[in-house]
Amino acid sequence: MSTTMEPFVFEWKMPLSKYKECKVKERLWSIAYTTPQYLPLKFYLRLFPHGDDEENSEFISYFLFCEPPNGQTITLNYNLYIQDENARRIAESPWEGEFGVKHQTWGKRRFCRRPIISAGADGDRYITFGCTVEVKNFNLEILKPKKVIIPSVPVEEEEDDGEEKSVAEKSTEKEPEVFCIEEEESVTEDGEENNAD
Repeated sequence: MSTTMEPFVFEWKMPLSKYKECKVKERLWSIAYTTPQYLPLKFYLRLFPHGDDEENSEFISYFLFCEPPNGQTITLNYNLYIQDENARRIAESPWEGEFGVKHQTWGKRRFCRRPIISAGADGDRYITFGCTVEVKNFNLEILKPKKVIIPSVPVEEEEDDGEEKSVAEKSTEKEPEVFCIEEEESVTEDGEENNAD
């Protein structure tokens, strides 16, 4: 059964000192963003604060990364945005895209021109990279951990009288144990990059 998730927002507050020291082609990954009721989906922000190549060195290259579990493909309505130190929105880009085995990353190589930072000590000043996401057509059955039956190993014991075990004795034997094994996801930095210049 497919469903639409409620929109949720996650933000990455980056110190201005870190933003300013980034070099051309330098790639940064955010932490994994999750929301408890929709695990195991994980979202990452992937960006090049000084552009992903020399031609884009005056721009910020900015992407959303999501790799759904078990080869599933999901559709996301999302809005990437950037805010300056005064919480003023510098740029934003609403988009819809499919994330799955074929494409895990969507965004823009020329998201916006690098903002001019006002003079002054960096101190506790930040630039914020954020995203609003609405997940569509997600199959909730995928969220359930897979069950793997691991049979127990019987222990053989010698019986002096050579008789078969009684029904009562047989009923005390252990049934195979069932363990729930959840597969973990990993993020590969070689995910195919797509842009919408």
